[in-house]
Amino acid sequence: AQAAFVSGGLLPAIAGDDVAMTRSRCAVPHHAAPHSRQYASKHSVGRPSIFKSLCLSCCIYCWWQSSTDVRDDTSGAGFPGPLVLLPPRRMPEKVKVVESHAVLRPDLAVTCLSSWAALKREEALYSSQGRSLRKLLGALEALVAEGRLDDHLQNIASCAIRLTAKGLDATSLTRRCLQASKGKVAVVDGRDVVTLAWNLAKSRERDAAVLRTLAESARKHINSTNAAGLTKLAWSFALLEVKDSNLLDAISKALQSRLTELSPWRLARCAWSFARLQRKDIDLFDAIAQQSLTTISSFSLESLSRLAWAFATLGIENRVLLHTIGKQAMTNLDQAKPQELLNIAWSFAVLGLGEPDLFHAVARTATKQQVVRALSPRSLCKLAWSFAKTECLEVDLFSEIGMRVIQSRAAFEPSMLINLAWSFAVLGVNNSEFLEAVGEESMTKLSDFSPQELSNLMWAFASAQR
Repeated sequence: AQAAFVSGGLLPAIAGDDVAMTRSRCAVPHHAAPHSRQYASKHSVGRPSIFKSLCLSCCIYCWWQSSTDVRDDTSGAGFPGPLVLLPPRRMPEKVKVVESHAVLRPDLAVTCLSSWAALKREEALYSSQGRSLRKLLGALEALVAEGRLDDHLQNIASCAIRLTAKGLDATSLTRRCLQASKGKVAVVDGRDVVTLAWNLAKSRERDAAVLRTLAESARKHINSTNAAGLTKLAWSFALLEVKDSNLLDAISKALQSRLTELSPWRLARCAWSFARLQRKDIDLFDAIAQQSLTTISSFSLESLSRLAWAFATLGIENRVLLHTIGKQAMTNLDQAKPQELLNIAWSFAVLGLGEPDLFHAVARTATKQQVVRALSPRSLCKLAWSFAKTECLEVDLFSEIGMRVIQSRAAFEPSMLINLAWSFAVLGVNNSEFLEAVGEESMTKLSDFSPQELSNLMWAFASAQR
């Protein structure tokens, strides 16, 4: 590959074995450029070299700028240190890496990816502007799918994970490598395992082979992963719905002695992850409760609601912790989001913990912030059920719930209508317009009701009209 730099512009040409730089009077042979500081220093002309290369061994991707435009770190004799690129608006036109993967040499593509992955975060982000990196990733993905890079899958996967960790999403390429390898590629570093799990979770990966490889790699690196990384792993596998008992036991065991290293929101996320996977680990949750009680004043409302939800979902009744959560939540409940209010009310109701002051505060906030309008029909049913279960009647709140049903009754499924009618009946709320709307909507969906559901609905109507 040869790049000719003329008048500050970059003119790519595919020819020869050297990289000629006319402005710097420096010619560095392809096989040496610029791996050796000694070689580069020998060929310099008494001032810092202006040769900047992204793809160190193949020179696919490089820029030229004067020494005043590029911040040099002359830690070596006449050779700049870490590459720092200019903001995109000051960059020359980029070299087109490849127009079609069919004309790209596979080994050259892998070398280019390795060099890109070796850049520092800022350098990689700057150099990723435009389509060149996306073209390279797309080309590699196609080559992997065609089976032309079977001998390089481990290297490609590792490079793609490192790029993803730097903010350049190469998860698709990693996934393709894991699929093509059929379990033979392993993630060889604990941090890489966490990065890959995190990004696969965000993309909602469902490929069984990929998830199996990820779980196996995660188990091997449990001891070398820090507490924050373990929490990320648990969260990732919860979103991916991977119920690997051995992995979860290993994460739990490793975390129990290191919970003091976790911030409040990570403690809540850890509890949420295990609850999402229906993993009732009493020892872990006792440890989480103990650590949470010591730092409860630092928990945000979101973390408090997640923590309460996790204990309620698994049916772990820790009255001391839940009472403390309720007390802390009331200090700034006015700032709560709809989902946070719902989680708190639902959690206390499930565990049978009647806290009249807390439920009154939740109802007041929900009415003030018009939460009834913001919640989905299913979430609204859960909120009404929570108040009915704890026998906390809040007239204003249930008036708003009734109005919401009247205005949008078609959005409520049969089970939701039954749930709402039951909640109104238990609390003795006699709202004739609400009952009429529920009755009319039930008639249009009568074939969708089971005999038991019809019986429950009739009971709710009879009880409400007493």
